[in-house]
Amino acid sequence: MITKFRERWEKLKESAKRKKQARAAAETTSVMNDRIDEDPEAEEQAERDDLLAQ
Repeated sequence: MITKFRERWEKLKESAKRKKQARAAAETTSVMNDRIDEDPEAEEQAERDDLLAQ
């Protein structure tokens, strides 16, 4: 009975470990895949402001 408990405990620990790694991998990939939307009008305005400041 104790051996059965130990085997189940080991399986549970391995499962938790895999879930934790999968969750961490999902977080890092979602951060890397986030797009930064560019605003071309704002960039043009900033360039104009830079030229006027000179």
